[in-house]
Amino acid sequence: MTQEENLQALFDDMKYSAGAETRHNAAITYHVKAGTEPFTLKEESSVDGSRLTTDLVFGYGHSEKDGYRFFYNGVDAALINIPIPAIQLGSLDVSALENMLRSRPTMDYEQPAAERERFYVEQKQSYDHIVNHKLQELAATDKELFHLLVAKYSPDLTFTQDEQDLTYQQQLRDQHTVRHFFTHHKNITLLEIPNLLEGRPVQKEYFNKNDEKYSTWIWLDLTKQKENGNYEWRYASFDLEAKLDEFNFPSLDDPKKHEKLLRNLKKGFQVELSAQHKDGNTQYVTISVNSEHGTIHIYADGKLQPHNNYRKTPRQRRSNSVVQLDGPADRSATRGGTPGNNVSSPEHPAQAEKQSGGNSPAGSAKADNNGQENTPHQQINTRMDAHKKPMTIRVPSGKRHGKGI
Repeated sequence: MTQEENLQALFDDMKYSAGAETRHNAAITYHVKAGTEPFTLKEESSVDGSRLTTDLVFGYGHSEKDGYRFFYNGVDAALINIPIPAIQLGSLDVSALENMLRSRPTMDYEQPAAERERFYVEQKQSYDHIVNHKLQELAATDKELFHLLVAKYSPDLTFTQDEQDLTYQQQLRDQHTVRHFFTHHKNITLLEIPNLLEGRPVQKEYFNKNDEKYSTWIWLDLTKQKENGNYEWRYASFDLEAKLDEFNFPSLDDPKKHEKLLRNLKKGFQVELSAQHKDGNTQYVTISVNSEHGTIHIYADGKLQPHNNYRKTPRQRRSNSVVQLDGPADRSATRGGTPGNNVSSPEHPAQAEKQSGGNSPAGSAKADNNGQENTPHQQINTRMDAHKKPMTIRVPSGKRHGKGI
C-alpha cells in the first residue's frame, strides 16, 4: 500500500466510521508523512454542560503482516459531568472563565508548517497566562469552585498546588467521569459517542460470521465495568416504528418529521415533540429509546411519565396508518418473538461487527405492565447528577434543541 492509498483509507475511516468527515484530514496527513510513530488526535467539546473529550487513536503496523501502514484503532472518549454554577464573584465572571477553559488553543494543521508551531506556542502562552491569573483569583475567593473547574478541565497550571488539593481534584474527576474506548470495528460515530456515554442506545447494522447483515440496538451497561476500564456492551432488538405508533404524537403524521425523529432516535438522541395527553391537551414531551425493555421513555417537565397518559385508543390505532421508512427487510431481522419485546446478544458479537445502523436478534424481555413505563433503563444518567434534565436532540450545527418536531 502506498502512502497516498494509506491516507485515503484513513480518510474513509474518518468519514464512514468516526463520522468526522474531513476536519481531521490535514492533521492525519501531517502525522503519516512525518514517519511511523503512532499518534493521537485530541478533541474536546461541551455537551449540555458536560465536557466531552475524544482522542482518536492511530497505530502503525511494523511488519509485513500488518502492511507497514497506519491504522485507525478507535476513540478513547470521556464525558465529565461536573456542573459549574454561573455566578459572579466580584469582578470574576465564572461563566466567562469556564468558556475560556472550554476553548483552549489547538494546533492548526491547515497553516504552513513554518508558521504552525510558532503560532500555536504564542497562543498557548498567552492563554495560559490569562487562565492561570483568573484561576488564582478564584482560588483565593472560592476554593471549592476552583477545585471543580480544575477537576473538570485539567488546565495547565503554572502555580503549585499541595498534594491534598491534587488528590481531591482527581477524586472529583473520577467520580463524575464516564470513560470508554470505542474500537474501530464497532463503527460508532463521534455523534453517537456522548449518547452512549449517557447510557442511551443506538441502532447499528453489522454482519455475522456468514457475512449476513443484521441490525441491533446497542448500549453500554454503565453498571458493569471490565478490568480494562471499559463497560460491557448490551444488545437488543425491537420495532421502534411499531412502538411509536402506539402513542398520540400528532407531529409524526408528517412523513418528513416522522423520518427525522426515527433517524435521531436511532443515533441515541432524546427528542422533543408534541404529544396529545389523555385529557385532550397537547404538550411537548421528550422521548428516548429504552431498548432493554423494547419501549420508549416519555418525559414531561423532566419527569418520567406513564405510557397510558399518551396512548392511542384502540379505535385510533386501527384507523391510523404508519409511515413505513425502513421497509420489511429491516424489520425481518427480528428473530424468535414479537417485535418490540426481544432482547439478546448477537450469537457471535466478536465476529459480527462490520458496518453502519439498524435493528437485531432475539430472546424475551418485559413489556409494559398495565400501561405503565417499565423500570427505567438503569444506565440512563448513571453516575450523572440527579438534577440533570434529560437531554434533547443534538445536531451537528451545535444547536441542542429539537422542539417542534
